[in-house]
Amino acid sequence: MSQIIIQGTSVLLSGETSFIHHTIGTETCKLVHLSKTPTPIETEEKDQDKSTATSDTTSKEKALDKDVKINFVCSALSSDNTLLAIQSPQKMLLVYEVQSWKVIYEKQLGRGASKIIFTPDDKAIVVGDKTGDVFLYDIYSDKKETLLLGHLSMVLDIIMRDDSKYIITCDRDEKIRVSNYPNCYNIENYCLGHEQFVTNVQLLPHNKKLLISCSGDGTVRLWDYLLGNIKDIYKFNNKVESDTSNIESQNQLKCFTSIKLNDTTSIVCVSIFKSHVVHVLLVNHENFEMINKINLDYEPIHLQLSLYPNTDSNEICLWLVGQNELHAYTWDNTSKSFAAATNSAVLKSLNVLSSNLKDLAVDTNTENVIYVLQKRKMDEITDYYARKKARLEEKSNKSFKNKLAIN
Repeated sequence: MSQIIIQGTSVLLSGETSFIHHTIGTETCKLVHLSKTPTPIETEEKDQDKSTATSDTTSKEKALDKDVKINFVCSALSSDNTLLAIQSPQKMLLVYEVQSWKVIYEKQLGRGASKIIFTPDDKAIVVGDKTGDVFLYDIYSDKKETLLLGHLSMVLDIIMRDDSKYIITCDRDEKIRVSNYPNCYNIENYCLGHEQFVTNVQLLPHNKKLLISCSGDGTVRLWDYLLGNIKDIYKFNNKVESDTSNIESQNQLKCFTSIKLNDTTSIVCVSIFKSHVVHVLLVNHENFEMINKINLDYEPIHLQLSLYPNTDSNEICLWLVGQNELHAYTWDNTSKSFAAATNSAVLKSLNVLSSNLKDLAVDTNTENVIYVLQKRKMDEITDYYARKKARLEEKSNKSFKNKLAIN
């Protein structure tokens, strides 16, 4: 799965074995292949041979059991856009200094990461892994990583409040946990109610006292996370909202992005696994309102809302990443909808980034992702008898072969 992160004028596009960094309005971007010795490559050199030793590693990883293997793209930008953190295919945590593109910190991770974020002061990195543990890595010291907290299943998202008072995590088993930071053993609350995996959590942009979450149960929910109370739920309707025929995977929400519209309203854009529709909701005070849909001819892999500082106004842009394609839309406050972007700087960036997208290794197999994340009923008795029958048949066949050998 590919990922796009936009902060101010910085754009980060991440694939499984490489990433692209770009500044909106400029004509170049940095393409980096994540080999054992990371090598930055300017886009002007893209006609030269850029093959790395990562292809064999990726092939071996993809051959692993799909029940435990999922290719999460983990990357993050510091709040001032001067540092970039990413996990390499060799499970190395790498931190780049963006100006010089030097690796200033590297650490071998014990397990594959599922989420990476910077702490609000940009001095450390929080890493959630596929076994449910969350670690803190101090990038300016050599001290050992600190175990902050643990879930019983895969951590899917992590956020921290700007004041670093709380860290909020969600997992594959429907749970949202609100922990005090840095003493994360002190759990402030759980936000319980989802019936499937929780893919994303974000603080409501116009009111940071509330939390938005989306889940494989087909709902986005609004929480008072310090009390664990649900304020509102929007349920995506199977027959109307989804364009997939597979009932089991209908309306399993992939991810969402949100941004502040004004002091009382935020915009939320939601994508669904195997759907070609992006759903646009408004959160007015403490309520969801579906206002629009963007119909596409492709399934968006990831999406991001951003505020582009314009000379006339702050322009809200929606960026959509597809397979080898990138699109941008601009918010029209009059019609309460998104239209194709016309900003010259954004269009220039689209051209630059689109010409480099084919160099990103992207896994678009959503079936594998859904299989890994969704709950499956386990029939232990049937499984036991099936294994017992197989053992008895193997023993009987072995005995028969021994008799034939003796005769």
